[in-house]
Amino acid sequence: MESKKISLRCALALGAFILIAFALRAYQLGAQDIWWDEGRNIFTASRPLAQIATAQELDIHPPLYFYLLHFWIGVAGLSEFATRFFSLGFGVATVALTFRLGAYVANRRAGLWAVLITALAPLFVDEAQQIRMYTLVIFFAALSIYFLARAVQTNRAAFWIIYALIAVASFYTHYSFIYILAAQNLYLFFRALQTFRARADPRGLVPRWIASQVAIAALYLFQLPTILRQTQVYGNPSMTPPPLSQYATELARAFLLGAKIEDARVAPVGLGIIVAILAALAAVYANRREKFAARGVGLLFAWLAVPLAAYFLVLQVSPQFTPRYVMIATLPLYLLFSIALAQLARRSLAAGALAALIWIGADAFALQSNFTNPAFFNDDTRGIAQFIAEKATRDDLVLIDVPFPFDYYYRGVAPARYFFVDIHTAADELTRLAQNKRRVFWIRWSKSDTDPRGVVLFLLDKYATYGGDTNFRGYEIVWYQLPRDAQFALAPAPQAVSANFGERILLTGFAYGGAAVPDVNAPRAQVGGKAWVVLWWKIIQPVKANYKVSIQLNDARGNVIAQDDRLLINDRHFGTRLWRAEEIAVNVYTLELIGISPGDYTLKVIVYDPESGTRLPVGSGDMMPLGSLQVMR
Repeated sequence: MESKKISLRCALALGAFILIAFALRAYQLGAQDIWWDEGRNIFTASRPLAQIATAQELDIHPPLYFYLLHFWIGVAGLSEFATRFFSLGFGVATVALTFRLGAYVANRRAGLWAVLITALAPLFVDEAQQIRMYTLVIFFAALSIYFLARAVQTNRAAFWIIYALIAVASFYTHYSFIYILAAQNLYLFFRALQTFRARADPRGLVPRWIASQVAIAALYLFQLPTILRQTQVYGNPSMTPPPLSQYATELARAFLLGAKIEDARVAPVGLGIIVAILAALAAVYANRREKFAARGVGLLFAWLAVPLAAYFLVLQVSPQFTPRYVMIATLPLYLLFSIALAQLARRSLAAGALAALIWIGADAFALQSNFTNPAFFNDDTRGIAQFIAEKATRDDLVLIDVPFPFDYYYRGVAPARYFFVDIHTAADELTRLAQNKRRVFWIRWSKSDTDPRGVVLFLLDKYATYGGDTNFRGYEIVWYQLPRDAQFALAPAPQAVSANFGERILLTGFAYGGAAVPDVNAPRAQVGGKAWVVLWWKIIQPVKANYKVSIQLNDARGNVIAQDDRLLINDRHFGTRLWRAEEIAVNVYTLELIGISPGDYTLKVIVYDPESGTRLPVGSGDMMPLGSLQVMR
């Protein structure tokens, strides 16, 4: 058994590794712009304390992280560096804690290896530089594992109480801790079996195990109403669960190399790590008579395997797949490899050093990509905020399709607001906001689902004059000159029709006209301008494909002069595969009339499966004429 006193060499190595962890996490901490998740978390934590637990922005998260961040920003401020330092602190604390875990389960050599590996882990470095709750829940999870192991070994009431309190704190930080709790209970179940096989439970493991779980459940009852409310509105039926091969591959990539390395470089770098792992496992097998089970290696295996298996099962019901939702299972992987690496180094120092260098080299490669590859930089919100502040005046209007984090950076004089797009009310709301305004700037985030049908651009093209556009990383900005006393309308009363496409989809009405002309509702448009089309759709019966609609402008010879193809989308922003029977939806289309001659043209509608290209039949053909459009100079 190792002495409780840490040698000077061990202490120096431990301090150096923790310093490396801090340096990596502090490097360029404030360089990247705040992004959507971070902006939402800052906004939520900045609310009055009493409003945080019921804030809509909590999404699917419990409130403890936001309470703690609330107090932190009250002291440290709201700069990128200050707000991210909160995550950094818990990230470094987790690195230090791995020494205690590794030393307790195996020995100090394994503990030191664990500190180094965790310090360099690209996924951990990345999360420690983000204003999110994952470093906090990982720290709590590791702490709960440590005190559970101590409680099982000593059966001291103090350790059981501390374990239960930390478990409750973990639950109030992130719901993924349920996977850790399941792993802990599985481990305790097998430990209880061991005591029963010995026909005795002299240390009272079972009563204290049960008492701790009852206490955790009792203290968590307060959160149940919030959980029920959140789970009722959370989910996306358009998502499908990943196959097991994809699940395993993406998790291995994230756990070993992080998320910010190019696909082409994953295989060679990952292969090196696999070689290092196999070498270390070979050493463990060679020393298989050495037992660490009493110290908690079984708990580490449960900590790794149970969350991965449980999350995969959850994905079959709620397929919200992202590796960070189960990154609480990364630490046992690092600890188990560290134990194996210590065994390998004891048998052959050269082999151990080589395996460690391979792992460290792969981490260094991934970290270099994390810090320097522009493909993984955050969206340039600071850039668009500065652009708008310089270009827009008090007489202009700024609308953005995502609520965060534009307000974090914007200090301009033009009024700016998040524009929630409802296709049925967007025209009226735009009319209200545009009164007495000279121009409107419409900012679109590349990952936004606020306006998948493009109704805002449709309305602006229809009534306003295009002024220009530009792009920043993650954003597109387009601006328009507004007409005096702007009055926006989606369309006049539709012309009724009953066009049956393949006994699946029914076109019930349509309207069309020219954009930015004196009478936008007349079937006339200008050369070089645009024409608009609005279609009213109804699903006849559930379908298995997400159909697309093609609006085509044909000349007298049937040549396609202009067209606009878009997915058919309902008010819930789903493709037709997820429409309910008899569901009705409105979709909009815009045709650019550039490079065509004046004359009369025919508008036609086609519905097709984008995967196969197969068109749905309508009438005696596969396209339906809507009517004639006159294009004038």
